[in-house]
Amino acid sequence: MTTSLTKRFEVTRHPRFESEVARRRNDTPGLDEALRGFEVVIAALADYGYTLPRAADYRLWPIHPPGGSFKIIYKIRGQRVILLSLYPVPSSVF
Repeated sequence: MTTSLTKRFEVTRHPRFESEVARRRNDTPGLDEALRGFEVVIAALADYGYTLPRAADYRLWPIHPPGGSFKIIYKIRGQRVILLSLYPVPSSVF
């Protein structure tokens, strides 16, 4: 069974996010593939991320590629999702 997601948002990467990905790419196999899948999902379901306390404009979404777990901080601006930060977290957090 295949489920399709309707793209509702355009996804862009902040330069800080890009540098954090580049820094972790060699230590986390599968990170690029996990991020490609994440971007497909977030383009359709961005408003389902965890809202951050005292920062309603910012949201969090966990990803779990082989070799690590991360939280991605992003914000929604109109029809655009801006990926801001990628932080490593222990797998048991999410």
